[in-house]
Amino acid sequence: MTTKIGLALSGGGARGLTHIGVIKVLEENEIPIDIITGTSAGALFGGVYASGTSIEKIEKVSVSSGYRKILSLIFDPTRNTGGLVKGDKVAKFISKNLSKKRIENFPIKFGCVATDMISEKKIFFTKGDASNAIRASTSFPGFFRPLKYKEMYLIDGGIIDPIPIDIAKKLGADIIIAVDATGTLKELKEKIRDGKNLSIADSLKFSIYRMGKELMEKSFKEVDAIKIKPNVGDISVFNFGSSKVMKRAIKEGEKSAKKKIEEIKEAIKNCQKK
Repeated sequence: MTTKIGLALSGGGARGLTHIGVIKVLEENEIPIDIITGTSAGALFGGVYASGTSIEKIEKVSVSSGYRKILSLIFDPTRNTGGLVKGDKVAKFISKNLSKKRIENFPIKFGCVATDMISEKKIFFTKGDASNAIRASTSFPGFFRPLKYKEMYLIDGGIIDPIPIDIAKKLGADIIIAVDATGTLKELKEKIRDGKNLSIADSLKFSIYRMGKELMEKSFKEVDAIKIKPNVGDISVFNFGSSKVMKRAIKEGEKSAKKKIEEIKEAIKNCQKK
């Protein structure tokens, strides 16, 4: 029986670029990826890769975007609709970089999660329009307008499932590699102890981290997974556009993945013996 390897990717905003580095190292070590699940940034980078777009192209597009390109994507203002930005331009950008447009046609099995504001439940996307699914999963509350889908209003999947390990298991993964790009509060706590003033971004960082920490821990308790946690805690979730910062996030992904390669290879060997 062929061992199915799943990759579960967390949210984390700009920190999610670290997922690119992890995938690069898995490819270099010829570790096949049969299943990818993602939340928010993990849905974006994991979904585009699962659609058949090369990791080299994803990296090139990501680090070459720059602030001007990012601003052109988010300058899509809306009023009185639950968010500052419509998200239509972002959806078009996602669609442009997908090799396949429907999830069921992806060469790598893919699933992503969004949060329904009405039922307060997590919604799994494993088929249908990929750009809509990823757009829903990445809809940061208050910033992007919720996506109306059927009778639901969908926002960021990280609100309810910061790392979809359980979906990877349900999709058939025997071994799950889970990448946590949410960072830590170490730098923020040091800033507070030093008596420095907190910014709005600092407050958001604290809220986002605390909101997902217990859910993240619960996910790892319920399903066995090999955890990769890149050192990206000092990178702001909103720091898209800086080529230097994005390249560093990718490098941190590479470094952390290399440390886990032998453990992953050993897990594959043991699974194949069963």
